[in-house]
Amino acid sequence: MDVAVGDVVADTLVSRIRIIDYKTRRARRAAVEEPGGAFIVYNPPGAISLNARSLIEKQSLENAVYVVRGEEDLLLIPAILGGRGRSYAYGQPRVGVVVSVGSVNTMVSSRSVLKTFKPRILRISGKKD
Repeated sequence: MDVAVGDVVADTLVSRIRIIDYKTRRARRAAVEEPGGAFIVYNPPGAISLNARSLIEKQSLENAVYVVRGEEDLLLIPAILGGRGRSYAYGQPRVGVVVSVGSVNTMVSSRSVLKTFKPRILRISGKKD
């Protein structure tokens, strides 16, 4: 597997790229120290942040782990758009694992979904202006 999104899927399947948030069904899980460190990305629920998109799309490292502060559910899209692999897996709650084999159609579909998103600027730091 090239890319696994979600804690249970990433723990279960061997994959080159893992995108996790230490939550399962919105409940917090115990954090496990990742070998070689991990990239921390910020991503609010129901969104794809520029921070997450930039890191996941453009990072060229193999065996990368992205620990998401927020929610990882939609971060499969930047992985597909960045050409991060050919096989993708993510968890479908109460159903199982969805596996997709990437193609040009997968990338076109992902771009179409991404175009429906409305831009929103969020401040990450706790400082007030």
